[in-house]
Amino acid sequence: MNNSKVFMHFRPEERPFVERCFDWITSSRERSMVVITPFLDPREQFIYQSICNREVDVVSLLDGGYPVAERKRVILAPDYFSIDESWSDVAFLRIESSDRRLLEHPDVLGAVLGLGIKREMIGDIQPHNHGCDLVVAREMSDFLPLHLSAVGRKKVTVQTIARDQFFYSEPDRITKNIIVASLRLDAIISEAFHISRSKSQLMIKGKKCKINWQLVDQSDKMVEPGDTISVRGSGRICVICVDKMTKKGRIVVRILSLS
Repeated sequence: MNNSKVFMHFRPEERPFVERCFDWITSSRERSMVVITPFLDPREQFIYQSICNREVDVVSLLDGGYPVAERKRVILAPDYFSIDESWSDVAFLRIESSDRRLLEHPDVLGAVLGLGIKREMIGDIQPHNHGCDLVVAREMSDFLPLHLSAVGRKKVTVQTIARDQFFYSEPDRITKNIIVASLRLDAIISEAFHISRSKSQLMIKGKKCKINWQLVDQSDKMVEPGDTISVRGSGRICVICVDKMTKKGRIVVRILSLS
């Protein structure tokens, strides 16, 4: 594979991750070994699969622990291996609060990262009525029950559960059109989340916005079809396509709203 040509298909800031994908593939092929990656966000999964699909002598499987998982680990092996989800090395934890009430995703993530754990070791977090369920790398399954004792001001208990006990719900998905003057990030956020342009700019500068799970602080950054945009406290959208131009020269953008 000509690696230099592959880099052309991705954004400059994604180059380090593209190189990491090549390293995983090379390690698996040259050492005849199974490689298990950290948890990847959907954009990283897309990049990995785009690269791996060009390879004919390796096989891979993505597993996030449950059918509609967002964050997943990749199991990568030479093509003479037979791999399944049992190789993915994920574990499942249930975190319950002392008051038996729901634990919010940002609070749980903050508490876990506050213990010095890297984000890539944590999969999806699914809040429920008594707390939340959490997918983690297996090496975290002993550490967290011992060391995670509070989420915010709430005391919590952590226990390991089986894969089939993991609680999850599928997000609501609504497709709609928005009309914008340009594909600038602040314009898209303003129309998609029904806030003023000035407020969207403040949120971007305040580092409350992400494109493809990466923080963005430039209001004039151009959005592309396929991009996922999240705004802290407001929600998340996926840009499906640029549909058409109106008679007044404005752009119709089709988006998928995720909640």
